[in-house]
Amino acid sequence: MALKQDTAGIIAAAESHITSYCATLSSPSFPTSTGRATKMTTYYLPTISFFTDGTIIQLSDPSHFVQLISGPLDRLGGLPDVKGHRVEGVSENTMILSGLQIVNRQLVRNLQNVIQQQQPCGIDLTLRQVSKWTSAATIDFDNSKRQAAKVSSLPFNDDSQGITLPQGAYLVDFNETVHVPLNCMASVFPRSSLWRSGVGIHAGVIDAGYNGAMGALMEVKNPHGVIMYKDSKLAQIVFEEMTENVEGYSGVYQSSTSSAGRDGQGKS
Repeated sequence: MALKQDTAGIIAAAESHITSYCATLSSPSFPTSTGRATKMTTYYLPTISFFTDGTIIQLSDPSHFVQLISGPLDRLGGLPDVKGHRVEGVSENTMILSGLQIVNRQLVRNLQNVIQQQQPCGIDLTLRQVSKWTSAATIDFDNSKRQAAKVSSLPFNDDSQGITLPQGAYLVDFNETVHVPLNCMASVFPRSSLWRSGVGIHAGVIDAGYNGAMGALMEVKNPHGVIMYKDSKLAQIVFEEMTENVEGYSGVYQSSTSSAGRDGQGKS
């Protein structure tokens, strides 16, 4: 749901504040560069409010003012010690998608149980397979020398569908697949139950336009190991909507069915 806001009003308020601020910097009250620099360390943006579905939302954190004003304050560049000092605002198209939005837009598919996996800020990812690396890998700049490490899957117990993992690093594949729109990116984070148990998940960014399998590096740090069961909830995927559509991912892992690496040239 895009934010409904008075863009012109936000720009005007920010410009007015900066104009007043820069006028103060160039006044006789701050005759030296040192004085102006000290004043600039106290710079803050005012609280600006806008409406979204009838609710007033306040933006008081300077880090929220991004990608709205792309240069209307350049005219202030001639002021001493203020060149390049500009304010930007929040974009009406930038937001974190809720778990419900992810489900409704079918960005994550093959869920085991929608009700149990849908979270306020994302979707839980569940364990399909655990593998162990059995060879070295080669990584370079342009992938011309790339050689993927070989992996061997570790079996679950036939009766309990569990697996005991000692300390070490493992490749895990999730049951779920992902379909990332051209105006989104996704990140994978460990569930708190993992790090509380001495287990970490590392997966990084999932590019806009990527469709296919998902996996991660799982590190068991607990010296006593961990027992996991098939379909255990390990991680949570979070989607962030960007300000524009991009060309999208077109690498060798597009439409992949597993997280195992691939040899040779081509984008990762």
